[in-house]
Amino acid sequence: MDLAQLVMVIELVRATPEQTEEVRLLAVLLWQTQGQETELAVLYLRGLLPQGRIGVGWTVLQKAIAEGPAIGELWGRKGAPR
Repeated sequence: MDLAQLVMVIELVRATPEQTEEVRLLAVLLWQTQGQETELAVLYLRGLLPQGRIGVGWTVLQKAIAEGPAIGELWGRKGAPR
């Protein structure tokens, strides 16, 4: 499982009105993982980071959001970082 797949499933879950379908989507995702991948997927789905705090404060995030279009243009030329 890669991060792009996780993001895609999250988007599908958000767009799904049926709770049983949400559970099915998450179950399929988790069945495709094993070991530490499963643990990481669950942490990300819960909105947690395995390493805890990453040292990025709100001010840095605000600046990144403000520069978002410029970063998007850069990614469009070079591809999203991995």
